[in-house]
Amino acid sequence: MKKHLYQFIPIGLIISHIIITIIHIIFNVEYDSLFDFLFGSILFILFVFSILNIVIIILAKGKGKYLIHIGFETLRFCILHVIMALIISMIIWNRRDKVLIEITNIEYFNFATVFSHIFINALIISIVIILALNIKKSLKINKNIFMLLFPLKYIILFIFLFFAGGFETLCVWNPLIDTEYSDTFNVYNIDKIEKGMTEEHIRAVIGEPLYTNIDKEGIMHFTYTNDGKCNFDDYAWFDLQLEFKDNILVKKISRWNHD
Repeated sequence: MKKHLYQFIPIGLIISHIIITIIHIIFNVEYDSLFDFLFGSILFILFVFSILNIVIIILAKGKGKYLIHIGFETLRFCILHVIMALIISMIIWNRRDKVLIEITNIEYFNFATVFSHIFINALIISIVIILALNIKKSLKINKNIFMLLFPLKYIILFIFLFFAGGFETLCVWNPLIDTEYSDTFNVYNIDKIEKGMTEEHIRAVIGEPLYTNIDKEGIMHFTYTNDGKCNFDDYAWFDLQLEFKDNILVKKISRWNHD
């Protein structure tokens, strides 16, 4: 009976995910990003099957030796990941766009912020490396427990990313990655904009807006940036809006949005 359960877990995991994927296609379920899809389908399946994994592992023979192996595997993962995150963070920190950070007023952009973001976003790289390095030894110790714990390790990773990573955070390696703007927009000149300037002067300084509109009070609105440029995830975006009255700039909105 236990042997069949060992086989049922990985096979059931694959079949369940295929079924949910087909249902999503049939009903044309849309997602804002790839992560929404992962959390919306795979996360639930992994959670259910991982509970079964834990029950079966408790009943399995030779679990003690395998759990010690997992302990050392986790230690190696932590060491590797901290070192890798530090190296990547230092590269990003040294190559950061200081002018952009100052002009767009990213007050919380510091090395600690960069490291925390890289530490979370690069988790998948470290765990894949460690799993690949340990796969032979894991199979040798206990093949059945390895097949059960393999999805369990990923459910832990996904949960950590879901709760610790958050959404709409700043992309530290490219702050404007999710900010849409016109081809002529020059973000490095926005500090030159001052109240009292004309529409023509501002167009010459920072380029063309994405779109314009006039409200009922006759105020002209220039929208220079918008959300949604990044098509694989959802990050914070830089919001720049200008308001004109009688062709003269009367209001400037410049901020980072996390919505």
